[in-house]
Amino acid sequence: NFVPVVHCVYEFYKLFHEYLKLFAKTERYSIGGKIELIILDTIELLIECTQAENPEKINILKQVDTKIQLLKLLMRLSYETKSIDIKKYIELEKQLNEIGKMLGGWIRSLTKKNP
Repeated sequence: NFVPVVHCVYEFYKLFHEYLKLFAKTERYSIGGKIELIILDTIELLIECTQAENPEKINILKQVDTKIQLLKLLMRLSYETKSIDIKKYIELEKQLNEIGKMLGGWIRSLTKKNP
C-alpha cells in the first residue's frame, strides 16, 4: 500500500531537483531549499510510517498531508515569484495532486481498519 506513494514522492523530488537548477540564485537557496527540505522530510515520514504500528500510522500520514499542503502553497509561490514557469508549475502540481490522492486513500483505508 505504501510503496507507490513513496515512489511518487521520490520521483517528485527528482523532478523538482532538476527544476531547482533553473531557479534564480536567491530563490534557489531560500524557497527552493525550503521546498527541497520539505520533500525530503516527507520521504522520511513516509518511510517512518511503513515501520509504525497502525494507530500511529494515521498520525504520521496526517503530518505528511500537512507537508503536501505546504508544498502546494510553496509551489504556487514559486510560480508567482517567477522562479518556475507555468509548464513546470503545472507538472509539479499534477504530481502533488496525485500524491495527495494516494495519501488520502491510504488514510481512509487505515481509518476503516481503526475507527
